[in-house]
Amino acid sequence: KKAIGSALSQAPLKPSFSADMIPSALSQLGRTADGLRPAYLRVDISGTDMSSCEALTTYKELQVVALPGNDLADLSALSELPRLTHLEVPGNKLGAVLGFTPAGHSSNLRHADFSHNLVAQLTPLSHFSRLASLNLSHNQLERITGLEGLAMLRVLHLGSNALKSLRGLEGR
Repeated sequence: KKAIGSALSQAPLKPSFSADMIPSALSQLGRTADGLRPAYLRVDISGTDMSSCEALTTYKELQVVALPGNDLADLSALSELPRLTHLEVPGNKLGAVLGFTPAGHSSNLRHADFSHNLVAQLTPLSHFSRLASLNLSHNQLERITGLEGLAMLRVLHLGSNALKSLRGLEGR
């Protein structure tokens, strides 16, 4: 019993996430797409027990969402952020890459970092045709599929996976 209690006490506890944290995590003041109002374009929340990004949906003008080292397992709420260009979610509990359908069924997303997650397979990413950089390192991928339609993809990180084949990368 003593060893178990000791191991638990050594595990660092993540701060609890609360929607009240969001205003202080916003930065990069810019303008709304129509140019009429000021808006924050970036949010950075790291190292909390955040498991959902639902609270971000009221910030429709966000272009950069950086949520490293949280407990995220689902990103479906990001479908409500039509201006998203950069998504950084390394070190979470995500099993899917870009597991949401972008508003208008096409995305402005250019950069996505899903390193250090639990991704074991890729689903088709054709809704993200403007994606230029995708980091999938340190996951559990065995095969590369779903990259068809990513004509703008220039940087693909796949290191530290369990890849058994590079099939799916032909013509890249």
